[in-house]
Amino acid sequence: MRACERCGAEIPEGGRFCIECGAPAPAATGPTERLPERAGNLICATCGTRNPADAAFCVYCGQPLIPPRPTAAAPAPPPLLPP
Repeated sequence: MRACERCGAEIPEGGRFCIECGAPAPAATGPTERLPERAGNLICATCGTRNPADAAFCVYCGQPLIPPRPTAAAPAPPPLLPP
C-alpha cells in the first residue's frame, strides 16, 4: 500500500485518492488490485467504486462517501378501536 503525502493514511492498491483526506494519491509503482468484495464496503454514489467501510473519500474519484443510513422499521399503524 501507498501512503498519502498529505496525511500519511494508507491508500488501498488501485486507489487514486486518499480515503481519509481526499488528496490525490502518489503515482502507483506496481500492478494495481481491485478492492475485494466484502460486507460493509461502501459504494461510491458518484463512480460506483467499492471502498473500505471506514473510508471518508472514494479511492477512485475522491468524492466524499456517505455511509448508508440504517434502515428504520416502519412505525406500526395505530390499533383499531371498536366503535
